Amino acid sequence: MISIERASDSFLRAHGGSLADHESETIPVPVRRDGQVELLIMIYRMTPTPGRPPSPSPPHRAARIHALTGDILAFGPRTPAQLGITDPGARPWPAPTEMVQGANLVDLVQRMRPRLSELSPTLYAAFAARAPVAAVGVSAREFYHLIKELVPPPVSPFYDQAAREFFEYLRRA
Repeated sequence: MISIERASDSFLRAHGGSLADHESETIPVPVRRDGQVELLIMIYRMTPTPGRPPSPSPPHRAARIHALTGDILAFGPRTPAQLGITDPGARPWPAPTEMVQGANLVDLVQRMRPRLSELSPTLYAAFAARAPVAAVGVSAREFYHLIKELVPPPVSPFYDQAAREFFEYLRRA
């Protein structure tokens, strides 16, 4: 399985290297499709609101990435329902324990994303093989902790619903 960094790099190269203003991409997560595991990246808008933090809208585009090669299998408009997101306003994950604002967010990503990327190939392969979560328990718990720190809480329902099986797998660790 490829790492989240390699999947993100493949996506950005195929997409021209950047997103539109106020758009963000999710961390690539594994999803089962037709019996195979692919990596999913969702694109959503962060709508600026004067005097309040930006709020996310449900994903409106997505990329499906081959989990072994990094090839883009599909990219284009998607409705939340097509991604398995039936309740975009569902209860989010708890707020991160680290400060996630301004420069601290950059520091947080620089510290945590490399470790998340390091853990992802083995964890994604175990998930794909339907290996018992106990086989990757420590890695699964660490990955789940890191992703909860990096994902803005209002975006977490998108992950939980679009990659429901994977996040259930992590929670069993």
